Amino acid sequence: MALMNKSRSRFLLVGLVFVLFTSFLVWYNDITSWNDINPSRFRTSIGPSHSSSSTTSSDCTVRLQQNLRSIPQKRQRVAIASTFGYHFDVYLALAWTMQRVMSRLPNPAAHDLGGNGTVAVYTPESEFHFGFNKIIDALGLYKGEIKPSENLFDDLDKAMDGHKIDLVVLGTCEIDLRGGSESWHQRLLDVWDRRSDDEKFMLVCIVHNVRDEHWQPQITEWARRGAIRLLPISQHVAHSFQSLFLTRADNTHNPALRLAGYEYIKLDTHVPILNLSASDQLWLGSSKPKLPLDADIELEGIDHSGSTYLDSDGVGSESTNVMNKTGRKLSRAVIQGSFSTDRREYMTVFQELIDSLTEDPSIWGYLPLTQDEEKFVVDPKEKEPFHLYLLGSGGLDIPKALEDMVIVKKDLDYTEFYHLMQTMDICVPAFNPENGYYRFQASSTMVMALQCNVPILATRRVRSAYAYADDDRVMVTRPAVISEVAALRALRIGNMTSFWDHYTQMSAIGDAVGGDVTKALPAHGRNVYDDLGHMMEAGWRRDDEGFERFREGLWKENERVVEKLLRDL
Repeated sequence: MALMNKSRSRFLLVGLVFVLFTSFLVWYNDITSWNDINPSRFRTSIGPSHSSSSTTSSDCTVRLQQNLRSIPQKRQRVAIASTFGYHFDVYLALAWTMQRVMSRLPNPAAHDLGGNGTVAVYTPESEFHFGFNKIIDALGLYKGEIKPSENLFDDLDKAMDGHKIDLVVLGTCEIDLRGGSESWHQRLLDVWDRRSDDEKFMLVCIVHNVRDEHWQPQITEWARRGAIRLLPISQHVAHSFQSLFLTRADNTHNPALRLAGYEYIKLDTHVPILNLSASDQLWLGSSKPKLPLDADIELEGIDHSGSTYLDSDGVGSESTNVMNKTGRKLSRAVIQGSFSTDRREYMTVFQELIDSLTEDPSIWGYLPLTQDEEKFVVDPKEKEPFHLYLLGSGGLDIPKALEDMVIVKKDLDYTEFYHLMQTMDICVPAFNPENGYYRFQASSTMVMALQCNVPILATRRVRSAYAYADDDRVMVTRPAVISEVAALRALRIGNMTSFWDHYTQMSAIGDAVGGDVTKALPAHGRNVYDDLGHMMEAGWRRDDEGFERFREGLWKENERVVEKLLRDL
C-alpha cells in the first residue's frame, strides 16, 4: 500500500510539473506575440520605412503585418474629406490603400482576421483640377461616390449598419483646420463632444508643411482629447513635427500646452505613390502601348535604341564608361515642380549649363556660338542632344542662350504630365539647400518621379530626408562635391575626368609628391574618388523591374500604416 501511495504521489508530481511547464510555454508565447504587436514598437514608424536591400527588414515587415491583422479593427467607417481644392492625389492615394486593406478576405491559417468597413470621400468639387478624374477611372483609384464636403457633417450624425463614422481623415489640415467662423475645427469638435464615449471618432491629419503654423493652435484641443494623429507624406516632415510636439510638451510657461499631451500624438507616414502601370493609358513602358493623348505634349525622341556614343576622351577604364553598357546617352533630364526660384535652384542650373556649353558645347550635342548668335543651337549631326525639361506651373525667365536646350511645359493635365514624365531619363531635384524640402516640407518631385520610373539624381542629404526612397534601385547618388549639372555631364559622356581634374585643382592642400596628385588632396579625397567611381559604375539607367519591386514594398508599408490607423495602434 505504501508503495502504491508513493507511485501515485510520483505520478501526481510529474503531472503537476507538466502542467506548470505547459502553462509557462503558453505564457511565454503570449508575451512574445504581444511584444510583436505592442503599440510602443510602432512609435518609430516615422523613421526610415524602406531599405529594400535588406531581407531582414522585409521579413520583419511581413511579420508585423501578420501580427497586426490578428487584431480586430476598431474603426469601421472612414471619411476622407477636405475643403481644399488640391492635394487630391495625396488623399485619394490613401483612399486606395484604405479600400485594399478593408476589403481583404480573412485567412485563418495566417491568423488574419481580414478587413472590413467602408471608405467615403468628401471634396469641395466633384470634378478635380487638371483632369484627375481620368486618373481615378483609369487606375480604379477610388470606388464609390464622391460627396460634397459639406455632406460630411450630415453623415457624421448618421449610423450605417450600426456604425457611425469613426475615423475622419482631413486631406490638408493646414487648410481644413484653419480658424474662422466656418472652421471645421470647431464643428468637428462639437460633434466629437456630443458623442457618447463608445462612439468617439479619431481625427487623422494629412500634413504637408511644418512651417505652415496658422492651423497648429487647433491641435491642442484635439491633443487634450487624445483624438488626433498626424499622417505626413514623408519621414522628414514627421520628424520635424515630432520635434515640434516634444518642444510644446516641454513648455514651462503655458500649462495648456504642457498638459495637452503633445508628446503622445502619434505620427505615421503614408507615401502617395500611385500604380500607373495598372493602366495601358498611362504607362509607356516597353510592354505597354502608347495611346493617343488629348494634346500634343512633345513626345518626340523617345526611342533612343541603337545609337552609340563613339567619342571618348580616353579617360577612365572600360568599366566606368557607362556608354558601353547602355547603348545611348543621357539626353532628357527634368526638373519638376513650381517655377519658384526660392524652392529650386533654377538660376544656378542655368548658369552652370551656360558655362559648360561655353567650354565644350559638343558634349551636350550643340554647336559653338558664332559672333551673330545669342543661343546655342543643336548640332544637326547629333542624334541625341541634351534637353532639360521644366514641368510645373508659374513663370520663369529662361536665358536666351538656353532657349533651344530648355523646354518648358506647364499646367499639363495629369494624363499629359504622366506621359511626358515617363519619357525622361533622369529627374533633377534642384532643391534650394536653404528651403524646407529637406526638413519641413515634402516635395512632389519625389513621388512624381518614382511612380513614373524616372531615377532621381540625389545626394545623401536627399536620400536621408526622403528615407522611403533611400534605395539604389531608384536613385542615382552623386557625392555633394559634384554639382547636378557636372554630374549630368559626367553621366552623359560616361566618365568623370573633367570634374576630377577640377576637383584636384581646387582641393589640393600641398604639392603632389612624386607626381601623385592624391597625396596633395585632403584625407577625404579617396572617399570622393570612390563615390564618383560608384556613381559612374552604377550609371544613370534603372530598370523597370527595380521600380516595380520598390513600389510593391512601399505599398506594403502603406498598408501596414493603414492597419495601425484602423486599430488605433
